[in-house]
Amino acid sequence: MENTPNYNDSILDDADFTLVPAGGWTRFGNYIMDIVFYFIFRILFQTILIFTGVLKTGTRAVNEDGTRISTLTAFRRAISRIIPFEPLSALGSPPRPWHDTLTRTVVVDERLSRLPQQV
Repeated sequence: MENTPNYNDSILDDADFTLVPAGGWTRFGNYIMDIVFYFIFRILFQTILIFTGVLKTGTRAVNEDGTRISTLTAFRRAISRIIPFEPLSALGSPPRPWHDTLTRTVVVDERLSRLPQQV
């Protein structure tokens, strides 16, 4: 039983290391970078979803004249969702959230709508 390892010993007991906590401003900088990258990812992801048909829910974002939105308009819709309390703007009747009014778009039910022919 001489070769039985002692599982109470840590493999780091013999290691020579020092942990220095990051300062408050560094942590704050990390937080800001996290927020920026989160919103960049979110905006890109939302742009793709908006442009490709809102995950096949039977709805589509179109321009106010019924024509297909451009990639730039989809990007603008996505970025306008960052506005604080923007989701609350959809509670009106009829619901016209700010990301629609700012980009002059409307979300329509494809099954019930008759859209202009796309060229």
